[in-house]
Amino acid sequence: MIGRVATFTNHNLLTNQALGQASNIVDLRNQASSGYKSRDYAGIASEAQGLLSFENNLNRLEQYNRNGVQTSLRLKSMETAVSNILELATDMQAQILSATNADQADEAAINISARSALEQLEVLLNTKLDGRYLFGGSDTGSSAVNFDNVVLPETQMSERSVGDGTATLASLGVTAPGGTLDINGTLIPYTDAQDVQTLVNDINAAGAGATATLRQDPEGGEVKLVIEATGGGPLAIADIGNLQTSLSMVSAPNPAADYAYYEGNQQKLSARLNEEFTIEYGINADESAFEELIRGLKIAAETGNPASLNVALGHVKNAIKSLTDVQTSIGVDLHNTENVQSQNTDLKLFYEEAVTSFEAADIPSTIAILAQYETSLQASYMVLNKSTQLSLTDYLR
Repeated sequence: MIGRVATFTNHNLLTNQALGQASNIVDLRNQASSGYKSRDYAGIASEAQGLLSFENNLNRLEQYNRNGVQTSLRLKSMETAVSNILELATDMQAQILSATNADQADEAAINISARSALEQLEVLLNTKLDGRYLFGGSDTGSSAVNFDNVVLPETQMSERSVGDGTATLASLGVTAPGGTLDINGTLIPYTDAQDVQTLVNDINAAGAGATATLRQDPEGGEVKLVIEATGGGPLAIADIGNLQTSLSMVSAPNPAADYAYYEGNQQKLSARLNEEFTIEYGINADESAFEELIRGLKIAAETGNPASLNVALGHVKNAIKSLTDVQTSIGVDLHNTENVQSQNTDLKLFYEEAVTSFEAADIPSTIAILAQYETSLQASYMVLNKSTQLSLTDYLR
């Protein structure tokens, strides 16, 4: 029926009400079927800011969790590598100890074992995970270590302790008036009255292609006189006197710490695990425990006399003690990482529940409201239909 001016306003109002109810029904049916209040932020405009805030927090937390998982994997790989290194060092300690009391055939065997151990150690310190050398600091472009850079200088060491360097040569058995050392063709005179430190200074000032130091024997702990070639050159020592005899000088390397093998950088790995905590973690291959183990194995690999093996044994023993501290350090980092991950898991659950509360529809309540709207819409259609059939003549009869 065509509407008339007299009934247009009322008819239009009823139509708009019905259309609004129909739109609400469509929205409610979508909520009931999808489980979500809306498919976009416009549908929950009043709550959109709160939802976005929680979603951003959740996204950041998920990134922190990924950082934590990666950090845990790296630390566990480091832990495994260090455990293998400790096992290797313990085995070599037993072999070197046995070789110090063995014959030449066994000394030759220890050379082979030590070289093999060095090869294994180099592989372990170059452990990679996801393309990253774990013991090379933050430098991922090259290997962490290269043992080709490890060179033992030719060395003579006193088997006799020389103390802190203040003892006179006479007190160590040097007879008057003294004598002369010939080091690589350079003559260095000495007297029985001078102290050991003065002799060290004279050798270092002579420019004989060798340096002298007072260095602790890693096995016995006594301080020994060490004369070693510099720059990879030779070391030839002759004595016009009895200094070498008095100090029991032997060809036995006892080199200073040397980190030339390390090719990484000094930075540690780091990861941000939450808004307030960034962890620096792990161990670099220039850790003193690794350096001393390399030194001890290098000595055992290249020399075989009892004095040399005792020095090697001392370095390996010291390395084993330090490696337990390395294990502890990695374990602490792993424990801290896992604790933060556990906290993040709890917080992630909270954020997920908050996001769900913004997004998810209450299905039972939605269905109940939908039924009310459908009933109301049916009533609106009935009223609208009735209104189109009314005319003034209906009231004038």
